[in-house]
Amino acid sequence: MDINKNFKVVIVGGSIAGLTLAHCLSKLGIDYVVLEKRREVAPQEGASVGIMPNGGRVLDQLGLFDHVERAIEPLSIAQLVFPDEFCSESEYPKKLCERFGFPLAFLDRQMLLEILYTNLPDTTRVKTNSAVIAVEHEEDSIRVHTSDNCSYEGHLVVGADGIHSTTRKEMWRVAKSLGKEQVENNNSMMSITYACVFGISSAHPQLKPGQQITCFNDGWSILSVVGKNGRTFWFLFLKLEKEYKYNQAPRYTTDDAIAHCVRLSAHTFWKTVTFGDVWNRREIFTMTPLEEGVFQQWSCGRIVCIGDSMHK
Repeated sequence: MDINKNFKVVIVGGSIAGLTLAHCLSKLGIDYVVLEKRREVAPQEGASVGIMPNGGRVLDQLGLFDHVERAIEPLSIAQLVFPDEFCSESEYPKKLCERFGFPLAFLDRQMLLEILYTNLPDTTRVKTNSAVIAVEHEEDSIRVHTSDNCSYEGHLVVGADGIHSTTRKEMWRVAKSLGKEQVENNNSMMSITYACVFGISSAHPQLKPGQQITCFNDGWSILSVVGKNGRTFWFLFLKLEKEYKYNQAPRYTTDDAIAHCVRLSAHTFWKTVTFGDVWNRREIFTMTPLEEGVFQQWSCGRIVCIGDSMHK
């Protein structure tokens, strides 16, 4: 049997991890389908993503880095600003590129997803509006059922569906049905100590492309990365009043995000630039709790989980 022709992988989640895996399988001639619960693969949600040299190397092997390179401004300098206004500078981003051959850079998560999706040899393999609701584990195959009353049969299911992974829950259910002891759950393995307001702003004249600024403070910090054409990706990290379990995670509204950003808008985080200067140039933003944890069981039978579904 030619395993490349007969073996099929069902990828749950049109995420960066899921679409990258799709490219890998395509290169190997292995059959696959991607199930994405959203109605579009690359929505604009205000998120950015950093690509390290090791990630750049993988994208290059898949023939995708040239597309990414046109959308980025490699980082060249990192500046750390402390509460007493002491500033430390490092050219580590340049050194990373010199030593590993690929830069450290940020771009819109939407752009990277669009690159991964549009460059697939066959985009019809990506099924949108296909939220997974159940996984049937059999001896020789596995079947995935979706919310649109469809089902997909394969030999392996890969959960690339993020921190709130349905695949992970189904893996634990299958493990229990197979008589395997379930030793993990969301609440025991994940906790929340921080929240983050993140967004994207248009260019500020005093913030230069390739610049990374981290401003530390008691109970909060700001990270900003200036990308191509001065487009600024920023993160406001907030320490919470206590640690929360996964099922107790705070839920935030747009008004919550605005209140935190306005409260800190007068703070100077780089020379004469205030956070308010960046905030007032915002294009999109959102607020989310930051789950942290690493699971020990990544697979069971014909189910395996990757990416944020297992570590974050």
